[in-house]
Amino acid sequence: MTAVLFGLAWFVIEAVPDWSVANWFFALAVVAYQFSLIAFQWGFRIARYFLFPVAFLLCAVPWPQRLELLLVQGLMKGVASATADLLAWPNVPALASGNIIWLPTGAVGIDEACSGIRSLQATLMASLFLGQLLRMKFWARLILICIGFVLALFFNLVRTVALVWIAHAQGFAAFERWHDPAGFSVLGLSVLFLWLFARLLCGSAAPDHAKESAPRAEPLPLPIILSFTSWILVFLVGTEIWYRRHETNLADIRRLSIVWPTDVGAILKGSIPDSARRILLCDDARCASWHDQNGLAWTVYSITWNSGRTSTQSARVHRPENCLQGSGAILQKELDPAVVDLGGTPLAFRSYLFDWNRTTLYVFYVLWEQGNRDVNRNILGQDWSGISRLQRVWSGQRNLGQQSLEIVLFGATSDGEARTALRKGIEKMVHFL
Repeated sequence: MTAVLFGLAWFVIEAVPDWSVANWFFALAVVAYQFSLIAFQWGFRIARYFLFPVAFLLCAVPWPQRLELLLVQGLMKGVASATADLLAWPNVPALASGNIIWLPTGAVGIDEACSGIRSLQATLMASLFLGQLLRMKFWARLILICIGFVLALFFNLVRTVALVWIAHAQGFAAFERWHDPAGFSVLGLSVLFLWLFARLLCGSAAPDHAKESAPRAEPLPLPIILSFTSWILVFLVGTEIWYRRHETNLADIRRLSIVWPTDVGAILKGSIPDSARRILLCDDARCASWHDQNGLAWTVYSITWNSGRTSTQSARVHRPENCLQGSGAILQKELDPAVVDLGGTPLAFRSYLFDWNRTTLYVFYVLWEQGNRDVNRNILGQDWSGISRLQRVWSGQRNLGQQSLEIVLFGATSDGEARTALRKGIEKMVHFL
């Protein structure tokens, strides 16, 4: 049974690698399969002994997206605010706005990597590993995990304060030079102090099974090894055949072509910094701003990910509710979708209402998959629900190129005015290739 779940999980995750439910289902299926294989061959006692090393691989599974987004957004804003407050003591003029720290010479952005989430994940793994290595009691392991979280947050804050001070005192060139070494240093310090606390806890609490030795086990018989290998080949080859058969039937790979309007005033074309491109993992990014004839201010972002194994996951992580909130905007609510008919093809924009420094923003966002079948609503939807993801598996869609279009409107007095402007602007700006 576990072998069947193992193969089924691989089949699903091949099409929806960004779905946390599928990732956890696959990881748990791997753990269950390995545990049951050991128990079948050598008995439950030996399998129980190897449960921790088998289950330890769950640390590598991405956290549920909503939980990680909540933590990242909170940590970025918290680190930025705390850094600005601490720098006020040595009279450094720093102002926090969202995850941005404004200095007289420029701005320092606290992105996901600097939020502390990676340090939290690293110290969690280290805490679990040290707890098992030192055979600590259960309550001692929980205390060690909590200590690890505190150390990760503390040293990450120290790193951020030091880097922002360097940016203010020595310039942004020095900031870039010290950025990575500072990150590795605080991670090393976190693990070192965590090991010291683990030794103290181990000394104050008698370890579990201190004298227990590893049970002896004979190697797996050849028939079981051959059966395991054959099953892996069956579901790997079967999965590849399924998706390749559907990929040859992609009759129409259509791309969105973005043309900046010509009937408006001056268009200010922006560039995406290389650091942001590395975070986005995109192949092309364009942005521009202008005022239309009705006085509305437009800011448009067009980002493209070419077809590949990470295209879907990279594209769907970077959405307005993730990125705009990180820049200081506050999400008021998600509105009803805005559907714009473009030459007989409906583009369903997700709509948001944001507040940015007491200014109302209407944000419209669409993610278009190159070569998708979403235009046929009876076959496939694109609402990112569990059902639509399973439909994607059934229709054999994977690794499709992605294009996102994000439109931010300033100055609209109502949702109706913003949607009317969107429809008129899209007809002039977006075309299919």
